[in-house]
Amino acid sequence: MRLNHLNPHFIIALMLIPICLMACSAEHSASFPKGGKMLLPISGTSNSGVDYRLSTGEFTITGGATPVSISASDYLNQTTAYIDLEAGDYSIGLADGWILERLDGSNWVPVTANLTSPNPVPFTIAANQIAPVVFVFSTDGQNIPVGNGTLALSIDVVEQDSDAGVVFDCNLPPVGADGQPKPSGVATGISVLDWAGYQGAVTYTLDDANSSQIENWAALAALNVPMTFFLQTGKAEASHPVWQEALALGHELGNHTQNHGSPSESEIDLATAFIENTFGISPLTFAIPNGDTGYLLLLPQRFFLARGIGAGNILPNGNNDPFNLPSYIPPTNAPTSQLNSLIDAARWAGAWQVLLVHGFTGGTDGAYAPIDLNAFIGNVAYAKATGDMWIDTFSKVGAYWLGQKLIADSTPAVTGNSQTWTWELPDNFPSNQCLRISVTGGAVSQNGQTVAWDSHGYYQISLDEGSLTLAQ
Repeated sequence: MRLNHLNPHFIIALMLIPICLMACSAEHSASFPKGGKMLLPISGTSNSGVDYRLSTGEFTITGGATPVSISASDYLNQTTAYIDLEAGDYSIGLADGWILERLDGSNWVPVTANLTSPNPVPFTIAANQIAPVVFVFSTDGQNIPVGNGTLALSIDVVEQDSDAGVVFDCNLPPVGADGQPKPSGVATGISVLDWAGYQGAVTYTLDDANSSQIENWAALAALNVPMTFFLQTGKAEASHPVWQEALALGHELGNHTQNHGSPSESEIDLATAFIENTFGISPLTFAIPNGDTGYLLLLPQRFFLARGIGAGNILPNGNNDPFNLPSYIPPTNAPTSQLNSLIDAARWAGAWQVLLVHGFTGGTDGAYAPIDLNAFIGNVAYAKATGDMWIDTFSKVGAYWLGQKLIADSTPAVTGNSQTWTWELPDNFPSNQCLRISVTGGAVSQNGQTVAWDSHGYYQISLDEGSLTLAQ
């Protein structure tokens, strides 16, 4: 998403992003007992670490047998309010008197804003689906969407000096201390920050749509880290509504074939068609059944990235095959300490570790090499506690890894005091992906537009633009 900043005020732009900011709890069910769900995000955190919330706001939903009233003040300690509704047509309105607040120190301070979107907003609840609804506010001339979009889209806040240039927001996680000055030395070149500025990265992948994953979904969702679920779509469990909820929370759904069979185009394409028809998205990534390399020739025209098997870290600018990236499968009942050692190794090497889990002990799904749920939870907590490991989906981290390689492989063209790098994205590469770069000085631009300096210590550039210029 590109935001062009034109006025002299600070801009506050709140955008919906597909992550869950502790919006899930063990008490929240993955089922749809009354037809469908609507949710209402109440608060969120900006990329600079500033918290915002809708502290006061009275919503009324009409269209059902009885109007439903929702008060934002009842959810101040939650990011999201879930509302179960019967299937049908509805309208939601926000009454006058709402208050949007920003956290300054230990105090919540009201923010001046205007509601600019239609009010009320019509929406439809379909069976086993989530209704997307957005309210748009504006402040200092910029739009602020606040909404109850597909199941746990929350509020993100981007704050930049409006004179600084264009800001590309690609939903990369915040990193670095704020207040770092823009480099003012001689422009000598660029350096891409490994793993978006983190020491290393880790991705949790779960295969096969096994029932023990579904049974433990509330606990997995409560971990509040994006994961990738590779669905074997020929199983009845692949149709469970939990996967729609996972997708809406910012997790990734990938292709793991229809029947986990021998390499064939139909195994792949039938699974893709199922995911497209059931969840409304085209899978970006693929998990190779049993690591069978017979699939490799079938992948580049369908995906941009694929996961194989076989332990190993992935290094920045490493020469791994992007269609057969390694992953570690913990042995049955692997303890937390064994999983934690993988995090330590990735941190030490500055690498990306992909973990592959099929299911959890105590289930009846016959998952390969199941591990104890608490061991998994403990490992995620350990990775989060490091504070310097980027935890994200297979496609998100993989896109950054591939994007960095594209820059590394590009030789800049020199014209006067300017250097320009160009690249071409591979087939099936996802849109709206960014890299973070550092420079010693000069001005950074993309296709004639100055890129804003981020005071956390980098420029964030868009891979969609296809080129980057550094000028003294």
